[in-house]
Amino acid sequence: QPCRQIRQFAAAKVPEHMAGHPFARSHRPSGSPLRSANTDTQSQIVSANRLRDRPQPVVPPVPAAVVHAGQPATGRYAGCLDKVDWQGLSGAYARSGLWKRLHHKRWHYVGIGHAQCFIGLAMVDVGWTNTAFVYVFDRLNRTLLVDATQDGLPGLTAQLSDRPLDGATSWFRFAGMDLRLENSAPNTLVVHARVGSKLGLEAELILPLGSECLTAIGPIGDGGCAHATVKSSALQTRGT
Repeated sequence: QPCRQIRQFAAAKVPEHMAGHPFARSHRPSGSPLRSANTDTQSQIVSANRLRDRPQPVVPPVPAAVVHAGQPATGRYAGCLDKVDWQGLSGAYARSGLWKRLHHKRWHYVGIGHAQCFIGLAMVDVGWTNTAFVYVFDRLNRTLLVDATQDGLPGLTAQLSDRPLDGATSWFRFAGMDLRLENSAPNTLVVHARVGSKLGLEAELILPLGSECLTAIGPIGDGGCAHATVKSSALQTRGT
């Protein structure tokens, strides 16, 4: 059956005074709990309206690059980075080629939700090696149908794109596990996953437009350097 990402929305509603409430009795004198309850409800409505009308924080648009003036372009932004490129780091953020080889990490993760199951898969390149995992969780029976992890060989079994979505191509192939994410058509991320005879997945994710992604960039302490991530959710999904 075609898989579709589940969207869930929550709405807050100010409590209304109920006619059947113990306070809602006739012949209550002035200043009775009925009047107090009504006053409290009115205050809640006024407070809710003020909160609704309060200006919301504006998230700035995503920058053109993750590096600005030799430093990470620290902040949270609306939109998706075209590419994650740390080449411009300098000063305290400069690192040797060997350090980058041993520490630079890239990963791509996709989660697909369905009424019957949830599928998660990821490919990770940590510089000196690479790895991948796939799991399928049966939501009805609350059991894992697939739970597979596979380590690869450095430089041979995986390629992780520097592009989060637009133009991205990432893959992992080794020992019966074959994963691939590719932006092969406009606004579409093709997801291919095969784990031996346990799983065969072909899906398409309709990519968000404009500011529907959230990007975060910042430094890493304790011997690290910098970090960037792009998140998107509630994407329309189709496939088998």
